[in-house]
Amino acid sequence: MCAKKICPVLFISFLLFQPGSVTAQTYDYELGLNLGAYLYQGDLSPQRLGSFKTIRPGIGISFAKPLSNTFSVRGIFNLASLKGDEAKYSEPEYRQHRAFAFKTSVKELGVHLQYNILGNREYWPTIEPYVFAGISAAFMNTKKDFSNFDGEYFGEARAGEIQALLAEDNAERNRRTVLNLPVGLGFRFNLNSTWAIGTEANFRFGGSDYIDGYSLSVNPAKKDHFFSQHVGVVYRMGSGKKGGRGKLGCPAVN
Repeated sequence: MCAKKICPVLFISFLLFQPGSVTAQTYDYELGLNLGAYLYQGDLSPQRLGSFKTIRPGIGISFAKPLSNTFSVRGIFNLASLKGDEAKYSEPEYRQHRAFAFKTSVKELGVHLQYNILGNREYWPTIEPYVFAGISAAFMNTKKDFSNFDGEYFGEARAGEIQALLAEDNAERNRRTVLNLPVGLGFRFNLNSTWAIGTEANFRFGGSDYIDGYSLSVNPAKKDHFFSQHVGVVYRMGSGKKGGRGKLGCPAVN
């Protein structure tokens, strides 16, 4: 009895993940446009995951090519900015007195390998969850502001130590290019076989301790990162030409 129930399930699962099945991708390329919210994660934020007090906007484009029924390769370009400002936080108290700040533009170019958990499907409508990982280069132009530093609060000895370490940070040449290992997840909702909308979270690992321009004077043991949350639209090109489906995602009738 058990075998009679299991065998049909295995057979259907096998068909669903075959390149020639009805769930196989039937489009050639994807073009995406997204709007994002970028969050700095580093020494100038009291929260490990970053603070919404310095969130910044961004915009991006992507171009993807399905490799199989589950994998796609995607090139991305994002244009955004990052900001940090310790004066915005009352806890811990010293941050308002140290008051280090920075801002930078971000131009990010990268490649992602995307795993579509349910396959590259064209049912209408359907939700498609996915995960991805890759490599990216972020081109930055960090500008620091430490003009509001309150030396009296820290005392002469500690203030002198911070200023000496800050001088070393200022002598360090900021890295204009930062390599990251982005990892993320998202989901899409297909409006039809051509258009989809979705959202995506992108966590970047690797990075540099000089994204914000400070290291020795703050916490040299902790690297800087940034996170982004995107919402966007995807346009599929070549849809309906390979898998025998019409433009509404219905089986073609000969």
